Amino acid sequence: MFKIDGYVRFECEIKKKKLKSIYSTNFIRIRNLNYEELKRVWCEEFMKILKFDVSEMKKVKQKESVKERLQTIYNNRKANELYNFYLAIKVDSEKSVKAGMSKATFYRKRSELKKAGIDFTGCFKIYEEETNIIDFNPFVDLEREVL
Repeated sequence: MFKIDGYVRFECEIKKKKLKSIYSTNFIRIRNLNYEELKRVWCEEFMKILKFDVSEMKKVKQKESVKERLQTIYNNRKANELYNFYLAIKVDSEKSVKAGMSKATFYRKRSELKKAGIDFTGCFKIYEEETNIIDFNPFVDLEREVL
């Protein structure tokens, strides 16, 4: 039995008007279509839904890389403060951390992490018994069976 929970199907219809703008011609032939160009359009449309761009896929995710990145961008005090905030989110969840500080402080620190290119979207509680985290990248991952 296969599990499909958590998978999203995304289709993108490319109309003639868009094809005309891509290929700069009124006469579009199937043999002239370029798969990479169509994939780029699909990617752009998908990112509009997710509200971020492809450059954000290169965010820092590993704990050591996060600390390194913060120390290169901010002074030592600020880097440590943001790193501790990042760890708190990673261990206790955004919801828990948000409840423990003012909204303004929470969103300011969160914004600073985002500006530094820190990815905390897959953060989870370390002490939970089941942690089935799947690093999802719709542009490079192959379909796989989830048991």
